[in-house]
Amino acid sequence: MFRGFFIATLLYGCSTVGDVVTDENLFRQKVVDRNLTWPGGYAVRFLSTGQITGRFPEGLVTGVWVWEDQKFCREMTAGHRKLPRECLTVELRESQIRFKRENGRYFNPYNISDS
Repeated sequence: MFRGFFIATLLYGCSTVGDVVTDENLFRQKVVDRNLTWPGGYAVRFLSTGQITGRFPEGLVTGVWVWEDQKFCREMTAGHRKLPRECLTVELRESQIRFKRENGRYFNPYNISDS
């Protein structure tokens, strides 16, 4: 089972599998003020106030986000680790969101939920 999950994760990271979101209003409608989770203890919320809150294995997550040039831009801290400002392409597929870095690499997809 783990092998199948690993292969599916690799395939998911190989190409665009969702719709690229370039509209801030759509991003706000589908993602903002909702829970984003990923297995392993990752949970984050992008608040309508522009704040970021959550918890990663490294500790509490805090930060700020803005929508800029059709991308999601964020600066945040996870535990004691400060992550630099980064603007990411957003892809949505059903109840999942995936972020793509400018170097073309993807983060693992997060599940989106209201609770």
